[in-house]
Parts: sequence; C-alpha cells; structure tokens
Amino acid sequence: MIKNALKLSGLHKAYPSGFELVDIGFTVPTGKIMGFVGPNGAGKTTTIKSILGTIRPDAGYVSFFDKEPDESTHERLGIVTDATLYEDEWYVLDVEKAVRPFYSQWNQSKFNALLNMFGIDKKSG
Repeated sequence: MIKNALKLSGLHKAYPSGFELVDIGFTVPTGKIMGFVGPNGAGKTTTIKSILGTIRPDAGYVSFFDKEPDESTHERLGIVTDATLYEDEWYVLDVEKAVRPFYSQWNQSKFNALLNMFGIDKKSG
C-alpha cells in the first residue's frame, strides 16, 4: 500500500542572490489535499518549482507515490496557482493547443465529449 502521494526530504536550494531554502521536508499522505501558505520570501515558490521539476534542488529529493518523479508523474499532478497562466483573450482552442503537448496520453475524443457535455464551443473565449 502506498502511504504518501508526495514526500520531500532534505530539500536545499541556494541562489546567487543569497536566498537559500534549507532542509525542507514534509509528506502528503495518499488521499489528502494540502495547502501551502506562508509569508513572502519563505520559499514556497522554490519548493513548488522543485516539486514540479522546473528547477533542480542542490540537495534532497522529491518522490511521488513512493517513486522518483518522471515525465508521466508530472502528467498526473494538479496545481492551483494564484494567477492564471493563460491570456484573457484566448479561445478554448488556444488553451487546448497550449496544454495538449504536456500530456502524452491526450484523449481528443474525451476532450471533445466534455466540451459537448458542458455546451462549450471550441471557438469561444
């Protein structure tokens, strides 16, 4: 039985600016949801970027479901940020084109079926 959906241990990242993330570690048990809050400059963004693999920590490790992350792992993650990643003027078709390359198992039929189910036109904004 997999106990942890996410585990960080000994995470460390130093930047030339002098900011340093030191010895961060926590677990998120399988089936649980976690909020990540703290003051500006506390290291939330650096930690999240380490989790998502957009930066490489200097030390420590991240594991998902008791395994080292790989490309397929990141396809299974969901995050909610404090700002949208897309342009306000984009149409559904634009969002699809931007998101689809990140998913090796993109299911076009399912995507189209969901648009139909919710009455969303691909050309709508």
